[in-house]
Amino acid sequence: MRLAITRLAVTFALVAVTTSPARAQQHQHGGQKQDSAAMKRDAMKGDAMKGHDMKGHAASAWKEMDAFHATLAATYHPAADKGDFAPLKAKAADLAAQARTWAATSAPAACAKDDTKATVDALAAASAALADSARKGAPDSELKAAITAIHEKFESVEHACMPMKH
Repeated sequence: MRLAITRLAVTFALVAVTTSPARAQQHQHGGQKQDSAAMKRDAMKGDAMKGHDMKGHAASAWKEMDAFHATLAATYHPAADKGDFAPLKAKAADLAAQARTWAATSAPAACAKDDTKATVDALAAASAALADSARKGAPDSELKAAITAIHEKFESVEHACMPMKH
């Protein structure tokens, strides 16, 4: 009897040890296991978006928010993580256009909070100002401050629209 209990305990311990890294990885990526081939491919690329390719981000019910988010990720992360402002300067006008388009839509029920419309309107105004600053050749420090503020404001809408499930 004691041997059977010991074997059972060892089996449970092995299962726990072998599954916990996968579970931790799934937790970090919204319940989805990260594609190791994609991780290797990203590691081989020298692109600025390495690790920030929108995988692990679930699509929301608001397609205009998702389009804005994709461009935001492609501009914010290179600037904030690597000091690479070329993508931001090249895509600032696109970001502003997507923000205008997003602001012109109505929030789906899941995203319709009291301050959502005002926040999205503020994001559109901030994105337009950022595009203007980039066009006029503003210093990188000014662009970084602007894109960081936009990113933080965006996250408040995103989190309200897509609450984490734990």
